[in-house]
Amino acid sequence: MKSKLIIRLLVAIVSLGVAVGVYWKVNAQEEVINFLYGEFEQKNIPVTEITILERTPLSIQIMIRARNPWTTAEDIHAMSLVDREIQFFAAREGYKIDSYTKILIGSDGKQLEITTQKTDPERTPQLNFSHAVLPDKAVQNNVVKEISKMANTFSVGDVTFDISISSDEGLQTLTVNAMAESLDQANKISFFLWALPDTSLIGDINSQGARIIFYKAKLIDENNELLFDYVMDLEMGSGGWNIDDRLQNPSGDGPPPQSEP
Repeated sequence: MKSKLIIRLLVAIVSLGVAVGVYWKVNAQEEVINFLYGEFEQKNIPVTEITILERTPLSIQIMIRARNPWTTAEDIHAMSLVDREIQFFAAREGYKIDSYTKILIGSDGKQLEITTQKTDPERTPQLNFSHAVLPDKAVQNNVVKEISKMANTFSVGDVTFDISISSDEGLQTLTVNAMAESLDQANKISFFLWALPDTSLIGDINSQGARIIFYKAKLIDENNELLFDYVMDLEMGSGGWNIDDRLQNPSGDGPPPQSEP
């Protein structure tokens, strides 16, 4: 009789322990969701919904709102910022997310993009939280000089680049805009804008006290129509671009360009 009582007590203790463990795990997962909602709202990242897909290991789904019925570079930037929040800031706070799915929804309610990826602490680089030492204007002046020199080596022709540096919480964004007078010139400029992050330019300027981690580039034609739109998180190595069908994809992928009318 006594042995049966002891067994019942052990079963009750184990069950209680399991229940407490589940409670704390569920509570911690809800904390992750609340943390992310707060981060996205504070940083104006257009996330509309976060859903837990699986609790063990934790897998979540994030809905992101696009401004148009199509994907733009700004939408790509928003998705990159979501990566940054999950893989760096959430991890820094001790929240472990095993995998996550990003869904981009167009302004018409249709799905534009969907990607699923696992977090990998071993592969993900450590985020540098240092702030810029050089003010935006000084960084901008340096970039203008260097880009003028580099553009000549890419034979882009007579082009005026509109270059600016902006800061948010000590992190700087380099924006380079240009206009092409022909599709032939547009191909050369778009390749230059695409290749620029892979040159030593940004690394050299950052070594002088800048903190350029975001790069944005935009190319238009004489009618102000968008030909090339590019955004990159240099620290995360994530981003992408949109390009007019008449131009050659700078990476060499995709179909050949359409003929100029």
